[in-house]
Amino acid sequence: MTPTPRPRRFPTPTLLMPMALLPGLLAAQATPDSALKRPVTKLGEIVTTASRVSELVGQSPVNVTAITRQDLATTSASTVPSLLWRIPGFTMRDHQSASASSPGRRVASFRGLSGSSGGRTLILVDGVPLNDGFNGYMQWNRIPLALVDRIEVIRGGGSMIWGSRSLGGVVNILTRMPTVSGLQAQAEGGTGGSYRGTLTGNVVASRLRGSITTDWAGTDGYFVTRPDLRGTVDVPSGDKTKVVTGQLAYDLSSSLQATASGSYFDLDARGPTPGGGNASSASEFRAGLRWLSAAGGVWSLRSYRTHTNYLNHSGIVSSDRNTETPNRDQTQSATVTAGSLQWSQLVGGRHQLAAGLDVSNADGTIDELGNFANGVWTLNRGNGGRQQLGGLFLQDNLRLTDRWQVQVAVRGDRMRNVDGYRLDTTLPAGTAVIDTAYATATRSRLNYSVGVRFESSPQLTWRAGTYTALRAPTLFELYQTNYSTRGAVIAANPSLRPETLRGVELGVDFLPSRSTVLRLNTFLNKVEDAILDYTIGTSTANGQVFTECGPVPRNQACRQRRNVAGLRTLGLESELELHPAAHWSIWGSYTFNPTRVDAPGDEIDGKLARGAAKHMASATITFDQPRLATITVEQRYVGARQDDDLNTTPLKRFFVTGVRVSRQLVPQATAYVKVENLFDTRYEVTRSTNGYVEVAMPRWITVGLKSSW
Repeated sequence: MTPTPRPRRFPTPTLLMPMALLPGLLAAQATPDSALKRPVTKLGEIVTTASRVSELVGQSPVNVTAITRQDLATTSASTVPSLLWRIPGFTMRDHQSASASSPGRRVASFRGLSGSSGGRTLILVDGVPLNDGFNGYMQWNRIPLALVDRIEVIRGGGSMIWGSRSLGGVVNILTRMPTVSGLQAQAEGGTGGSYRGTLTGNVVASRLRGSITTDWAGTDGYFVTRPDLRGTVDVPSGDKTKVVTGQLAYDLSSSLQATASGSYFDLDARGPTPGGGNASSASEFRAGLRWLSAAGGVWSLRSYRTHTNYLNHSGIVSSDRNTETPNRDQTQSATVTAGSLQWSQLVGGRHQLAAGLDVSNADGTIDELGNFANGVWTLNRGNGGRQQLGGLFLQDNLRLTDRWQVQVAVRGDRMRNVDGYRLDTTLPAGTAVIDTAYATATRSRLNYSVGVRFESSPQLTWRAGTYTALRAPTLFELYQTNYSTRGAVIAANPSLRPETLRGVELGVDFLPSRSTVLRLNTFLNKVEDAILDYTIGTSTANGQVFTECGPVPRNQACRQRRNVAGLRTLGLESELELHPAAHWSIWGSYTFNPTRVDAPGDEIDGKLARGAAKHMASATITFDQPRLATITVEQRYVGARQDDDLNTTPLKRFFVTGVRVSRQLVPQATAYVKVENLFDTRYEVTRSTNGYVEVAMPRWITVGLKSSW
């Protein structure tokens, strides 16, 4: 296939571009609206994720970042992960669009604590995990941006009260609950045949609030294979999704509220070759009660059940990328049933106490057809198991004085892996060649978090903290060998131990004025028994059989998930927020975290952690006057990274810019246009040992209309 000629590339801008625009744009604003009060910073936002009770961002001993409804209304991003790139230190296993990457590449991390198949960051939707119960993956498409009210982010182990999956941080995506009855609609279309339609109906009565939302989206996609490597088998990677979600809240009395919600998600993804693609579906139901006791305590009881199905097929592509042979055909099913009980109360006017327990049971299986020969599959690989997690936590947020605050939390966790198995059978005979039942494994761990906040002056607030946290290996990491199309076979390891994190940090919030804030945070984090995809070797030009991986195609790596001594990082996170005039806001961030592997005596000792960039930065400038125009310019910089544990597959640094322009046509309708990757920057997101390289999304233009009535 002849690669499509690439448009002329514009000069790469710098992160100072939004700042350079500021003087001219301010001059263009004839007269500020004197009736409009100067905006305040996000330190006044109310959040619930840091301590699992309501508090202000600026009054939390934990370093919290909030993405507000206003940020959502003005961003050029089309998906939640694209929006999260503005958070200091946020990254995924690659920097590909969610519509073109596989679920395994979408696991999130902070502070360079990446490299794991399961991810080290807990993603919540209204306090309920989005991470798949079997493998820890995320289907970000389950949460269209139109559903999101705000997002709260905690980086590091200060989030340990959320349990096993929160070792590296927590992202809590909070959806909208209606305040008035009515309808809302959004329609958009753009590059690559992309489209989206969203319709929401809201009902608000005396005691009842509810909504139902339907969202349809799709795209023909784009080529992810680098142009000079493309052959006749390369096709665009695209997808189609459907989401239906509903929620209800009913006040049984003035002190008791019942909630219920449900959702269904369906995805059909294709590419990057005719033999590649996947399909997913997920259904979820949640129910809860919230009771305000006569003594002032708040009790919350929640339960949920999620069932997911995942179908995946892939092929092995020839070196010239002109032919493809089937590689695997996989069916995965997982069910998670969970519940939690939480109590919180202000005691003695100074102690904000919280306590709770949570339990979950994840049950999953995978059946995979492999060893394609003479037109038929000759092997069926099956594995699965159950993982039971439970935890208890107790927390005291103590206001010692008007200037001093101390938050102490302890949590005990118990992890139990049961009924694990592997069964490989020949086809069509059904003869078992591997039949293994894994022993039950049970582990317990106590973790703590201590945070201190000191307001030395109205303009200066200090934060310090120390903590431990853990992450249990997922069922996928324990039992499933992954045959990647990106140049590696990654072997399972049923002997994996939980990872543990130890960390300290020191931060400061500086407010020189009501509309300006600078936040700095330094941290030292070390992950012990870190689970990495450890390279054992690379196969020959004719392929090779490894003890751990079995047959490995030509020039591909054999890796196994292993506990290594650790990961360590000493870094800096910074955020700057400015509101220089009416209608104007500026936000910027910079992160330095040179995360390295700590494995004395091993070849990987001192290597950069896979996917971790030493330097990351972002900047956003917004002019918001809806009846005139709302204009947002966003820019992101990501430094050089490595795409394997041996640091043999480097990825170059890149800049990428996005722009969004909208105008209120009438009070009930707003039109907008947004451009992602404005300068059509070509940058690499994955690089394999066999020479295969993927590039990110090209310039992407979307035009849309939002209305409500």
